[in-house]
Amino acid sequence: MIKNFNKIRYFELLEKQDVLRNQNKSLFDENPKEDSELLSYGVILENQIYYNRKDEYIGLVEEYLQDNPGEAEARLFQWEFCTLFKTDNQTVEIFEKEILEEGVQKLKNFEIDSKSKEFSVLIHDIFGSCEFVTFDAKDDIPFREDSSGIALEKFRSEIGETFLEMKKYSDK
Repeated sequence: MIKNFNKIRYFELLEKQDVLRNQNKSLFDENPKEDSELLSYGVILENQIYYNRKDEYIGLVEEYLQDNPGEAEARLFQWEFCTLFKTDNQTVEIFEKEILEEGVQKLKNFEIDSKSKEFSVLIHDIFGSCEFVTFDAKDDIPFREDSSGIALEKFRSEIGETFLEMKKYSDK
């Protein structure tokens, strides 16, 4: 478990940010160092939320990679993965609101696993690939990369490489 996740300090910073927002001010303008500290806690929380759903992410990727997926499967995977990713990001926002409402007690049983940071990097890698995959039907060069994105075959290859790393985190 990560020892540098100070739940009390995180709660204090959330409270301070909330007070400043109610005054139409920002924590960044008032104290950039504290704003950076708060963002760091938020990232740690986000990483753990991804990690808590690691089996869903791994299952989704595994399902996509089965049976030599084509464009239709890639589009579905892209949609499902991005939906899960965005839901988890919204979960962070909701959780922070609950922490403000309920106090530091909301964090009492929330533990941070040291592997969550590494797993999160993999999730962000896949999300980045999902953002840049191109479904250009005229693209007959499977490994073309340009400003418009990455080709489908390259996308599938990147997802496969990341999946090999993700499997190390599976409980199954």
